[in-house]
Amino acid sequence: MLALAIVGQVYTELCFGLFSHFSPESIYLSLFFVFFLFGFQKPVFKNLTSYLIIISVFLFLFFVFSGLELFEWLVVISIVFWILYASFQDMILSFCGKNAARFIYLINAFLLVFLYAEYLFFGVSKNLISISHLVYISRVCGDFVSGLMHFEQDGFGVVLGILMLTFFPLLFCIKNIKQFELCKKNSARNLVISLFLLIGVYMLFDFSCGNISIEKYLSVRSIISAFNLPDHPLLRNSEPLKGLLTGPFQIDYDRCYPDISIVKREEFKDRNVVFLIVKSLRKSDFNYLMPNMLSYAKQGLNFKNHQSVSNSSLTAMHSVFNASLPLNIMTQFSGVKYSELGKFVRSNGYLSHLITPEIEAPLAMQWANHHKVVSERKSGMSQDVLKKLEDIIKLPGKKFVCAYLYNTHFNYYYPNEDEKFLPVADESISIFSIDPNADSNEMNKLKNRYNNSLVHLDRILGDFFTRLGARGVLLDTLFVFMGEHGESFGEGGFMGHVTGPHKMQYEVPAFAFGGGLRAETIDIPTTHEDFFPLLAEKNGLTFLVNGKKPELKGYPLLQQDDIVMGRLIVRREDRISIFDTRGGTLKWITTLDENCEIKDDVADLYRSSDFKALAERISSDRRFIIERVGKK
Repeated sequence: MLALAIVGQVYTELCFGLFSHFSPESIYLSLFFVFFLFGFQKPVFKNLTSYLIIISVFLFLFFVFSGLELFEWLVVISIVFWILYASFQDMILSFCGKNAARFIYLINAFLLVFLYAEYLFFGVSKNLISISHLVYISRVCGDFVSGLMHFEQDGFGVVLGILMLTFFPLLFCIKNIKQFELCKKNSARNLVISLFLLIGVYMLFDFSCGNISIEKYLSVRSIISAFNLPDHPLLRNSEPLKGLLTGPFQIDYDRCYPDISIVKREEFKDRNVVFLIVKSLRKSDFNYLMPNMLSYAKQGLNFKNHQSVSNSSLTAMHSVFNASLPLNIMTQFSGVKYSELGKFVRSNGYLSHLITPEIEAPLAMQWANHHKVVSERKSGMSQDVLKKLEDIIKLPGKKFVCAYLYNTHFNYYYPNEDEKFLPVADESISIFSIDPNADSNEMNKLKNRYNNSLVHLDRILGDFFTRLGARGVLLDTLFVFMGEHGESFGEGGFMGHVTGPHKMQYEVPAFAFGGGLRAETIDIPTTHEDFFPLLAEKNGLTFLVNGKKPELKGYPLLQQDDIVMGRLIVRREDRISIFDTRGGTLKWITTLDENCEIKDDVADLYRSSDFKALAERISSDRRFIIERVGKK
């Protein structure tokens, strides 16, 4: 069922016609409902797997003789996986007896809950949840519960949907437990036939790709790259591409999580340091919706072409303070190095503070004090954080502070007085209920909410700095302002963040001012990895990464798309290449233009007869990744 649902989600994106008017979830629920109503006296599960095998054989033959294409191949292979899973269940039941049935149905219930989450996730990201995401479970359960709270009125619908997906099938299965009449002989036979069918379908992959273009194939592979879809035969058989599509690769985590050291120079002056980190702040919207902060950017060290290393919070925050590319941070968490910055701050007489709204708390390991600000209203979160920051600035002694401003995160919060853009979506709107199309009415209303949240943030920050300026604080305090990562509003079909590699999820403002810092513009493209070393250099410090002074190199930039663990992006000025680093290999997924599309010059890479130009680009991007984070 899970495999069939995957195909169901892909076909809604690509619009092929096998089940054009019905989702697999709807078919599944409808069948169980009919069975529940009319199956009281019928042993509907008796020999069910055998019936499925017969049906799949006919489907298999039908698609072969009618001209198999990739989408139909996906359907057949998903059905075979379904049968294979059912055969394993038959085998377990035949050996363990009827007492195993309840356990199997419980597993199915959990799979269906996962299916529901997968269905919602796909709606905003055009990607499937990777199996590797299971390592996140222990850390995101609380976030998932908090996420349900964001739904407010819609929360009832979410819970009801999950219950419908699990309750009706579970009720039907439990009612029919006594009707199981399985034997070891049939189970073994069904399993063997399923395995042969699976091998047969895989052998037909090249035949199924023969009738579709590489561009269309890549659009499918990008969607299901969490799973291993073989290379298109034209690419696999191309001589220039030999050894470039997939090759052995070992990540050097000492380069992803480097040792850092900070050395004071004679010109270093003790001053307070305050970081203002803003959630989901797009560079393009900052430039015209936050004039107060833009004026401060022009007065200090302005990173004009700055991007995050990631579209997720945890990796972005780690990178800012550790000059790192924190690849696979969930699996490497126990070995993460946080101590050096904290040691430097403490040894030089600073007291460090992290200020966050209670609704979300970034990693706090290197901060001596963590202040969780409780706000009565979500629209007042950033204002309350700034009030706490102002109180801390007034305290005696040197301070190193990070204030985390959250009102620009979905659902985008602001008071009524700052509602300048209309019409707006309701504050309780669910991200899963919005059509991820940049021109849809729902998206425009949501974008207006976001715009208003920026207007609000700029106003309260303007007032905040006016008060500090009147007290002379700007003279002895270095302020750093930056977006943690960006946000998508339908560009390329993506929505929110951690949903895709679009540049809007990476481009952020970043600048520093105050404390005697001279006005200067950095035009060369930079990422969070570059920020702290360069900022330290401008303030009388030398920031060493693995014993060396880092250099600004501009494009290409190496970034993470944390929608799939281990996915790397090589971003150049006009294109991106996406690679998968899981399983000890470096696997090329696709090369796209800056808008995540295959058009114009990028499309020409796939239409040449020899793929030499594509091979050159893939080879260059592969070398860049290996040089940056590969083991030598």
